[in-house]
Amino acid sequence: MFLKMIFKFSFFTKEISNKIFYKQVLSFWVLLWYTRLVAEIQFFYSVGTSDRVGAFLVPGLERPYL
Repeated sequence: MFLKMIFKFSFFTKEISNKIFYKQVLSFWVLLWYTRLVAEIQFFYSVGTSDRVGAFLVPGLERPYL
């Protein structure tokens, strides 16, 4: 009886740790997706507002204001 209770408790704690792990992995992927989305928005904005395509990739290639 006591061993059965320990087994159930260990299974329960393992299930909780798995849920925490999956939440961490999910939050990592959401953060990765969000940063990629922001980078793509910045890239396409820089291409649309600059006369050179590489203005976002290489600093100093912006259109000089005279």
